[in-house]
Amino acid sequence: SGLISIEEADVRSQTGVCDPIINQRLINNNGSEQDEAIESVLNENINMGCSIEVVPNPVTSTSIITTTVNEKVTNAELHVVSSQGVTVKTYKVTNRVTSIEIRNTDLSSGVYWLQLFVNGIPEKIKKFITIK
Repeated sequence: SGLISIEEADVRSQTGVCDPIINQRLINNNGSEQDEAIESVLNENINMGCSIEVVPNPVTSTSIITTTVNEKVTNAELHVVSSQGVTVKTYKVTNRVTSIEIRNTDLSSGVYWLQLFVNGIPEKIKKFITIK
């Protein structure tokens, strides 16, 4: 499971919907009742978005990463991934809004990606740069 239709991906990218129940649905693109139910849930949960912010970016000394997840989410993690695809740090996201301080001394200079996982499913990604 975990598959979504192109139409749903488009809607999610425009609305920022972040609902792990929706992400685990398999949508049949044939106008079925399941499609109508998914669309209904999307419309009801339009303000349930996830977000990641890094300020300032690039990181020249210290920056704050702020993640936002739906208050109903029980399992969320933020992964810091190098440009080579290696996860170098993982943070547990335990609140609706979580702030994490990072220093450029914690990482080598370069490009990194922040991946926000909700119930094991990647929901958001954000690029940031560290400069020493």
